[in-house]
Parts: sequence; C-alpha cells; structure tokens
Amino acid sequence: MGKMTLLITGASGYVGRYTVAAARARNHNVVAHVRHASSAPIEWRDDPLITLASADLTDDKELASLTGGVDAVIHTAASLAGNESEQKRDTLNATNALTRAISQNTAKPRLVLISSMAVYSGGAPRTGEKISETSALEKQPGQRDLYCRTKLLQEAQACDAARSDGFELWILRAGAVYGPSRLWNAHVGVSLGPIYLRLGNRGEIPLIHVGHCAEILVRAAETPVQATANSKIEYLNVIDDDLPDRPRFLSAISKSGWPLHVAPLSWKLLTVPAFILQRVPFIKTRLPGLMRIPVLKARMRALEFDNTKLHTRLDWYSRDTFEDLMASAIASEKVVPIV
Repeated sequence: MGKMTLLITGASGYVGRYTVAAARARNHNVVAHVRHASSAPIEWRDDPLITLASADLTDDKELASLTGGVDAVIHTAASLAGNESEQKRDTLNATNALTRAISQNTAKPRLVLISSMAVYSGGAPRTGEKISETSALEKQPGQRDLYCRTKLLQEAQACDAARSDGFELWILRAGAVYGPSRLWNAHVGVSLGPIYLRLGNRGEIPLIHVGHCAEILVRAAETPVQATANSKIEYLNVIDDDLPDRPRFLSAISKSGWPLHVAPLSWKLLTVPAFILQRVPFIKTRLPGLMRIPVLKARMRALEFDNTKLHTRLDWYSRDTFEDLMASAIASEKVVPIV
C-alpha cells in the first residue's frame, strides 16, 4: 500500500492519538481533526506530514472541506459517557454530518468507523458460544445501557449512508480498549475498597490493546472493502489474539499493587436483587449496569470471541502476550482503580 492521506477525527482522544502515531509509522500523511488546537501533542507540530484541523463535527459544510482530497477517514470521535443529549451530539449527530460530508465529494473517501462489541446481543448467545461478526445484534436495546444503544444507532446511520451514497465503509467492533492510564473494564467485576469482587471465572474478556487497535484502524483504511451486490460494507471484530479470563486478568493487574484482595462471586447471584429492583418504580430507570439483567449478562457470561476475519482480511496478528502488554501499561502509568 502506497502513501495515503488519512483524516482522523477525534485525533487528540485516547484512541485517536495512537491512531495518528500508527498512521505516521506506516508513512501516511495525516489530517488530524481536533476540537481545540491546544489539545494536540507538541510533537505533532514538528511533523510536516501532520496537518492540524479544527471543525465542528456536526457541521457537514465544514467537514466537506476536510474530507475532500483525503483517501480515507478514520472516525474515532465519539462520546464514551455522558447523558443522552451529549451522546446524541458527539456520536450520532457527528456521524450524520461526517457521512453527509463524504457524500458531497466526487471521489468519496473510504470510511473506517470504530464501533463496539457492545452491539452484540446480551441475551441470545449461549454460555460458551463464540462471538463472531455474524452473531446476533442486540434486539432489545432499550434494556441495555446508553452506550450500546448509541453504537447500534451509529452503525445503522453509517450503513444507511454508505448504501445510499456508494462509499466504502468498514465497521470495526472493538472490544474493551486498554493501555496506559486505561486498564480496567466492565467485564471483570466491581471494587469494594481494597477488595475486588470477581464476578465469574470462565470465559474470555474481549480486550484490545490501544496500540493494536490503532494499527488495525489504519490497516482498514488501507484496505478496499469487499463489495457485495447491495453494499460496500464490511464488519470486523477487533480483539487481541491472547484474551485472558477473569482470574488471569486480575493476576496480571495485581502487579500494580491493587487490588489487595480478590473475592469470587457468581454474577448470577446479582440477578435476584436486579430482578426485584427493576420492578420498583422510580428506581428501575436509575439502576447501574450490574443491577440490570441484560447488561449483567452481556458483560459477565462465559463467552469466547472470534477474530479470524481480522487475520484474513487485514493480515494482523498480536505480537505480545496479554501479561506483557499489561505489564508495559502498568509501568507506563500509575493505576487508578475504577470504583
């Protein structure tokens, strides 16, 4: 693959910064979209092949000037948290505007959208099932968390636009992205002071190291989509080859000095209070994820995850073990446990 010009949205974000580095490591020109120029790393300003660009991600007219002349767009900008209006603005409205901007170009750039494995059904897979790109999506999003619902809508938006306007679209469903300063995820358990409740022991945790995720995004931008009769859309699960179970995850992260104690607890025991609380008016809409049965099942059931298509389509393989990656991340940043 020759040198390309890649527009990376959300370039100053967690995944975005690594993606800029991965694009430059593969010798591509980068248009780095940032909300504020001051958020860009200083080293970018010394790289003549990185162009900083600020634009309102909800304004397709501003975005049209950025998407014109680029070979591909890697869309990492999104809201990981926040209320419904914030997620609508930062994720859904931004994706709508971006796809409209792409469609305004005569030579339409390829779009690489980072989605999430959260879009898969929390109820349909059986324990021990392997989740692949053909697994069922969530059919009852109203029972899942806001992030899952938003990602399902974002994928639908992008697919509708790609089919209507004929541009190539990669949808990359990433597992829990981890790395320096972001080590914990919602698939392990819950902390109670110095004690961590491990909710289960079997099954894999769908992880992707942030550096690996960034390289995969760039490889997708380089790779033409295999078109079908009806669309130019492909889906990929983005997860590492070496996926730990929960005991192995906690063993590796304990090298940071926390947690001090791990107590095993079956996640199924939480379904009883969750069942009761979901029937209490004024409480059921405010329950945390682990007190909602569909969310609990989606996070904690013993499942396996398939990334065979990632290997065959993008020729990508993990180079390091989970323990090596976690040790490197711990060494890079002081661990702050999620409570």
